[in-house]
Amino acid sequence: MTLKYVLHYFALVTILFGSMVGAHFQIIYPASRGFDETKEPIAPCGGFDTPSSERLSIPRSAFMTIDSGHVSYSYVIKALYNENPSTDDFSADNLRQLADGTRSYPQAACLPFQFGSDVQDGTKATLQITYNGGDGLLHQCLDVIVDSTASFNSSMCYNTHGAAPITNEQVADNNAPQPNEGSSITASICLIFFITLGISALIV
Repeated sequence: MTLKYVLHYFALVTILFGSMVGAHFQIIYPASRGFDETKEPIAPCGGFDTPSSERLSIPRSAFMTIDSGHVSYSYVIKALYNENPSTDDFSADNLRQLADGTRSYPQAACLPFQFGSDVQDGTKATLQITYNGGDGLLHQCLDVIVDSTASFNSSMCYNTHGAAPITNEQVADNNAPQPNEGSSITASICLIFFITLGISALIV
């Protein structure tokens, strides 16, 4: 195999690696309705339009932990208070925003949210998270029952980068510090990109 073909192969692998970085996100905890990476762009629930037969009881102050393929992204968590919602029910008039924010690191992130004081225990809700990593909106949903006494696995609220999870109080203050671990990863991706360009120029 000549040097030209070796370089060409390396360039193709590098490009493929870059295209695979940050293609999706997935809810780690609690369990979502379902996950199919190819359907995540389909609103409102990533292609899973049927409510779960068994809803999870969650406390008024809760969280969801996601696994992000993107280095940086924004998200919005909304609630639809409906026992058996259809796709048409996910409208701006019906949805209530519980939390939003940005993150600048990939993999696991704990995203806290809190139900309003007007939401009574026993209320059935569908939570929708909309995720934007820069290449289009992605959606997932989970079906829950609000219960102030519900137990929740707090050990599942963690961040891959190791910092303490952001609290609901910080979200309410809209003053939560954002880690910058993603900057080094972004720099690495940029370096790979420029190396690929250089190799491609040598091949041509």
